[in-house]
Amino acid sequence: MPDSITIIDENKVIDVVLIAGRILLESGAETYRVEDTMNRIAHSYGLHNTYSFVSSTAIIFSLNDRTSTRLIRVQERTTDLEKIALTNSLSRKISNKELTIDEAKSEFIHLQHASLQYSFLTNFFAAAIACGFSYLCLVVSHQIVGLQSLLVDPHFNIQLCTTLYTN
Repeated sequence: MPDSITIIDENKVIDVVLIAGRILLESGAETYRVEDTMNRIAHSYGLHNTYSFVSSTAIIFSLNDRTSTRLIRVQERTTDLEKIALTNSLSRKISNKELTIDEAKSEFIHLQHASLQYSFLTNFFAAAIACGFSYLCLVVSHQIVGLQSLLVDPHFNIQLCTTLYTN
């Protein structure tokens, strides 16, 4: 990548940086990770004097030697570790000079619109299995309390253990 970057390329890089930042922030990444990734991408494409500020609801990105500053609001947040991992993978490819600006922008736009969440049925069956194990735990703990009541309480005239287990 040449050191001199045109205004058009500069705008493309800023677009890529902001899309990557938005994906990370909407997917639940920490703000410092979003800032770091944005700055690394910008630096990899030749923008060295950059400034980024990320809060839980907004991303501000600026070129320090220009008057151009961009702000985007992030209103929806979730936890999607797969999107975070894929964004970091693309960021590493950019740092290794494996992607052009246009390729990176295309990849990030595709990732931004991808739905990587589990389907309703998958979530339903996962919850059913978790509830089943929870019920199994409840049954086993009641059996332990019952055995303790039969074996230990007759020898002692206190019901401390049973009271502790049932509370």
